[in-house]
Formats: sequence, C-alpha cells, structure tokens
Amino acid sequence: TGRAQYEEVTINGTPFFKAVVGDAGAGQFYSTHRFVTIKNNICYLVSMVAHSSNISVLQESNPDIRTYDADKLVQVFFDILSTFRFVK
Repeated sequence: TGRAQYEEVTINGTPFFKAVVGDAGAGQFYSTHRFVTIKNNICYLVSMVAHSSNISVLQESNPDIRTYDADKLVQVFFDILSTFRFVK
C-alpha cells in the first residue's frame, strides 16, 4: 500500500480530518482522498477514488486514448467539497 498524507482542514467552518493515499500495481494507479468529520456523534465521510491505468498499455490497442489531468480531477472534487456545509 502507499503512504498516506494526513492533515486537518476546515471547510465552511467544519473541521475535517483529511487523508490522501496513492497506490499502484500491475499498471493500475489509485489515488484516494478522504475527508472525515463528526457532528452530533455521527461520523461523516466524503471520499473520492481516482483509478487509472498505464496509458502506454491502452494506447497500443487504441491510439486515440489520451491521458487525463489528475490535478484537474482532484480540483473539481475539492471545488464540490468546498460547497459542503451542515444546515442544522
């Protein structure tokens, strides 16, 4: 397994414990971003898992396949997460 990175963050006044971990094997790559908080004794988890493959293996059979921008994908997730707030 990959090494995790941890930090505490605040989103719209709510403290979250953030964990990011990446892992790879057999040409497969995973990046997981988790945000956890507790409110009224209930644990809430917001998570995103990005799974990709070694592009060179896929391009052999389909040269039209292109890489995606992993940083942009993560930014979209963070943009969505930044709208999170408890209403009560």
